[in-house]
Amino acid sequence: MSPTQRALPWAVVLCAVIVLISSNPLFAETLRSAVEVRKSPVDELAAKQRVGAGEAPGDYRAFSRAKVGQSSEPEVFTLAFHGSAKVTGISASADFHVTGGSCSEGHTYAAGDECSVEVAFAPQGPGHRTGKLTVAHTAASQPMVVLMGGDAVGPALSFIPAHIATIPATYPGNVGLLLNPQRLAVDDGDNLYMVDTGNNLIRYMDSSGAITTLIGGGKNPPLNFFNGAATTVKLNHPYGVAVDAFDDVIVTDTGDDLALGMNANGNLGTTIGGGTTGNTNSWTLAALCPFTTPINSPYSVVYDATGNEFLSISDGESTGAYVLEGIVYGASQGLSVLGTNEPDLSTYPIAVDVNDSVYYTTESLGSTIEGTVSECHIAATNYASFTDSPGGHTWMVAGSRNCGFSGDGGLALGAQISSSVQGFAWDAAGNFYFTDTGNQRVRRIDAKIGIIRTIGGNGIAGNSGNGGEATAAEIHSPTGIAVDSRGNVYVTDLVSATGNAVVAGIGYYGELTWGTVAIGTSAPTETILVSNTGNDTANFAHFGLTSGNTGDFAIDPNTTTCLTTEPLPSGDSCVIGIIFTPVAIGQRLAYLTLADNTVSGSNQIELWGSAATPAAAVLSPTSLTFASQTVNTSSAAQPVKLTNTGGLTLTINSYGFTGTNPTYFSQTHNCGATLAAGAFCTIDVTFKPLAAGSPSATLSVATSAGAVTATLGGTSPAGAAIKIPLKQRSNTIR
Repeated sequence: MSPTQRALPWAVVLCAVIVLISSNPLFAETLRSAVEVRKSPVDELAAKQRVGAGEAPGDYRAFSRAKVGQSSEPEVFTLAFHGSAKVTGISASADFHVTGGSCSEGHTYAAGDECSVEVAFAPQGPGHRTGKLTVAHTAASQPMVVLMGGDAVGPALSFIPAHIATIPATYPGNVGLLLNPQRLAVDDGDNLYMVDTGNNLIRYMDSSGAITTLIGGGKNPPLNFFNGAATTVKLNHPYGVAVDAFDDVIVTDTGDDLALGMNANGNLGTTIGGGTTGNTNSWTLAALCPFTTPINSPYSVVYDATGNEFLSISDGESTGAYVLEGIVYGASQGLSVLGTNEPDLSTYPIAVDVNDSVYYTTESLGSTIEGTVSECHIAATNYASFTDSPGGHTWMVAGSRNCGFSGDGGLALGAQISSSVQGFAWDAAGNFYFTDTGNQRVRRIDAKIGIIRTIGGNGIAGNSGNGGEATAAEIHSPTGIAVDSRGNVYVTDLVSATGNAVVAGIGYYGELTWGTVAIGTSAPTETILVSNTGNDTANFAHFGLTSGNTGDFAIDPNTTTCLTTEPLPSGDSCVIGIIFTPVAIGQRLAYLTLADNTVSGSNQIELWGSAATPAAAVLSPTSLTFASQTVNTSSAAQPVKLTNTGGLTLTINSYGFTGTNPTYFSQTHNCGATLAAGAFCTIDVTFKPLAAGSPSATLSVATSAGAVTATLGGTSPAGAAIKIPLKQRSNTIR
């Protein structure tokens, strides 16, 4: 999006500026406090410069670029005291740390005094990082907060399959904390924002895993031009949330027809919407004032790389035309309408990539994507397409004509996705993630090669599999999705029929599992995909089995493509194959450790398997003897028990009779196709002699553990001679 395309008439800019200064806490000038950070001329210049994510706040301190896991040279913050104050605390958020300075906790400073705080940038993940220097003091109930930021470069490793686990704080007392949640977002400090739609709250989870209410919970609805504390408002069906590079948060309050913004100090104010439902079909492209123009039911919201806000809204029309209106908004720009001419997109997700291309999804695109017709897809459009400027271009990101599920491991353009896709996200390498809600899955499209893969969910709406392989676990109606700087994925997951939900985390380490294997035998090789989801090259110093039952597992050289001699560039993937050959009975666990140059210095893959004795078939009794039975009559059935005395499932292949007289015997049974370990079933054998004598045969049952037999025998007496009476005999012979 070029500056020329963003430019708006002076009247619109003036309208926006007047309202911003008078009503909006995100950009209002802060009053002078008792303790301030003294700015040097260099600081003043930096505050006025764009730092890749919009106009920096006046108190923002930019750090130079640093590598993950390393510390920059410290920046010096000079605190000026305008009144007497005792410093009670000095701290910095996770990607920054206080290294020294003359300011000391517990010391009281007089008006006119100055002291210094030294802070170093120590990024914990790649990408833009944002943090805060917080100085608590007795002159005010709220501490002094200074925003800090910097760009970090480094690799991050993600795995498919990875471990999946419920975030504990979202499942207190085994009850889902959230109610019908919608969107999720992660800020540049890896803090998680959750739109708890059913409870009308915006919840916030910091990097320690603690959850608090960020916005909502109050008694007063956010009326037009609201300005106040974030927890004093009563939200009405919040839907979307986004965070910019300076910790400004924007939330769509769908029921009140507003977009609300909160700055880093916790002040909340109206950013878009006049609080009255409006018909957007009457809007012109660039003639809207953000604080006087009514909007109708805003849903999804995102920031672009330069701090503009994009919303999807409903136009309030029953015709379905222009239901999605992308709204571009900047601190000095007013509003612009981006009409996609698509039906029923308002409640679907939108996203904006680093090139200002807008991503969206719909069930029917018609023929607007370069002559194709597609039913279920994700599409993207560059900004020029919205403005009818030269260079306009719309393309398909994923999907095909038919809705459904297919295509994993192939190109996303040929894959099938469901008609319900509810969330978008990116990682630091540019890989694209979405919740394939209708398919009960979470999927990723690799940025470099366009391959689509499932990273979570097995297609069944449920909750089993927590703590295991994400791709084997059940996920229920995922909607919101977010990815942190280390490539960990967060997704909403329903846990009850009434809408209670949790947030599940996919990532942290890799996970490979096998079923139960016969002791001493090798299971088929399982592979795990290792992806560099950071923004710099990954290097492996070595990788190998380091702990647990290491003798049960081995790296398969035939399927492994990850090498210690070759780097793994950002966005690339390699494979590690593992062979499981258990040497002892029971559950077997080992860890494969990758020593690398990520922030932690290593990553792990958890290997799980079980071993048991092989299946074993036993017939009892091994012989049956039938009593004397008249020819061509059937005996009573005699039972033979088939038992699986081994530790693995037994497969039963066939039943038959062999030997001298196999046709004299028959069987019925209550056995299934398989027999679990320790289980038994019954075979009923019947004897029906076809001639006099002492017939014999063998019952043979073919199983996966080999054939088992029982000998069969019986007797059939010869028929008695027929005696003719003498009188009849004399009458017969003449």
